[in-house]
Amino acid sequence: HPGQSKGGIRVQFDRQLMAVWLNLANGGIEYDDLVDTDFDSVPDTELLTFLCAAEAARLNPASTDSELEDIKDLLEAINVANG
Repeated sequence: HPGQSKGGIRVQFDRQLMAVWLNLANGGIEYDDLVDTDFDSVPDTELLTFLCAAEAARLNPASTDSELEDIKDLLEAINVANG
């Protein structure tokens, strides 16, 4: 269960990111669905755009734990809303 992820931020991030990809593959959410990326309860960014940014942050060795945690929280919110 990704919501009970143990481990460092990169492990938690990876679990949430994989869960979003699985929700997409399973049809729980569509690539062009809008998702809320600023926690204002208004969907504002296409899922695919957000996933590309999340993947880029994950692959960037300069991404800080704080940046990854913020994105992980958004991924988790998407999973909760569409899981």
